[in-house]
Amino acid sequence: MSGSGARVSYGALDAWTARLASSLTTDQTAGLAGAPVAFLAEAGPAHLATLLGILRAGGMAVPLSPLHARPELEYQLATAAAVELLATPALRATLAAAAPGRAVRLIKTAGLDSTADRGHASSAAPALPPPPGADAPAIMLYTSGTTGRPKGVRLAHAAVAATLAALETAWRLRADDRLLHVLPLHHTHGLIVAALGGLWAGAEVRFLPFEPVAAWEALAGVTVFMAVPTIYAKLMEALRAAPADRRARWTAAAARLRLFTSGSAALPASRLEEFRAATSQTILERYGMTEIGMALSNPYDGPRVSGAVGVPLPGVEVELVDDDGAPAPTGETGELRVRST
Repeated sequence: MSGSGARVSYGALDAWTARLASSLTTDQTAGLAGAPVAFLAEAGPAHLATLLGILRAGGMAVPLSPLHARPELEYQLATAAAVELLATPALRATLAAAAPGRAVRLIKTAGLDSTADRGHASSAAPALPPPPGADAPAIMLYTSGTTGRPKGVRLAHAAVAATLAALETAWRLRADDRLLHVLPLHHTHGLIVAALGGLWAGAEVRFLPFEPVAAWEALAGVTVFMAVPTIYAKLMEALRAAPADRRARWTAAAARLRLFTSGSAALPASRLEEFRAATSQTILERYGMTEIGMALSNPYDGPRVSGAVGVPLPGVEVELVDDDGAPAPTGETGELRVRST
């Protein structure tokens, strides 16, 4: 895992998250027992490590976004009812302003890199609570608020694990993958599908604030890229504006990737075709929701249909029903019902 100049090994991540979990837990026999812990951190290793440390302490992680204005942070803090607040040094004042009168603990990132962690290799392992149960709350994410104010959705450990296992199987995610991560970490797509999906498979996750030219350049060193339609639009704008030699270099690098995916909104067919013509890559579209995780995906192997979100992922069953709850006829619209097997 890397980002902002830091490179973090899995060993360093394990040691750092264990120390954070121990510091959050006063009762090692019970842990945080699902209590919500909100945190504000920049996208990158510190953000992901903090979330994992909260989970190891038995808490429910509530990731906040540096992109949100103070009223949004205040609303989420009020509805999440977090028992503890954490923030990185650069964002501590922002979180404190949104939670007047509340103590904000500093996320100390010292040791969150492979080199620094070597000094802790021989130290005694911190005391940790037992792992939380499958049905215990793991993460609270806020919806996009398309039908009103954003709603906090509690996701159990089993629900998160089911999505990660399904994607690992369906998309052939593996330990030798290198995933370029340019998405926010307070939504399902960026946090669970991309970041945790990469870690679940043992892959390398490279964090990069999205900027079209930098993203094109970074594709030369990765195997997987996950994005949303607007990102693909900006990539194509940058490609059209680039000199011919740079366009050739960028598209050659993109052609070597193993997988491009798109989600969070419908990808226009024209954009998919433009990207395919330039890179020889057919973007894989999929469908999910904050409340349910990922449910449908175009196939990794086989034809990917533009304008469609595919078939059920492993371990998922779906049906389309009409207003009376009966199966909807082929070609008709209806309500999509999803359940895990």
